[in-house]
Amino acid sequence: MDELTAEQAASASGQPSYVAPKSLDSIMKIEMLKNKDADEIGKIWQKFHTHRSAVFASMTKQYWDFFVAIKMHFPVFVYPLPRDDGKWLFYVGQWGGNELNFTSLEHFKLRGPDAPVLLTLCHYPDLLGKKIVLTPFFLSGSALLYKSWRSIWFF
Repeated sequence: MDELTAEQAASASGQPSYVAPKSLDSIMKIEMLKNKDADEIGKIWQKFHTHRSAVFASMTKQYWDFFVAIKMHFPVFVYPLPRDDGKWLFYVGQWGGNELNFTSLEHFKLRGPDAPVLLTLCHYPDLLGKKIVLTPFFLSGSALLYKSWRSIWFF
């Protein structure tokens, strides 16, 4: 599949931000990172979030480039996540710009595009020149446990 359908292109480009700040600079002062390399920035990002009940990540430029290619072809996808009891939970992910919003498959079946957003991953490629992308995760309410959503990044 080399081209997006009109529906996929509209879906990928027009999604609003639900909870994410509009810029990385509104989270941390990127001016102070000017003389840091990707490894140092990743450690600062980790330290910044460690004392908060927040889910966060950073990724390399190479991994981000992979995400960009995938989101162009699959702006909406189903994501299975294992549970501790050996069963699976299914989520629907939808890209909108650099934001990735998740809802449960059950919510999506019932309400379609009006399904509640349970998790937002807001990717900030502001530091691509340093070969790193920073990603805070924004949970909507207490829909799911922090630990479960943290595993989305590592699964």
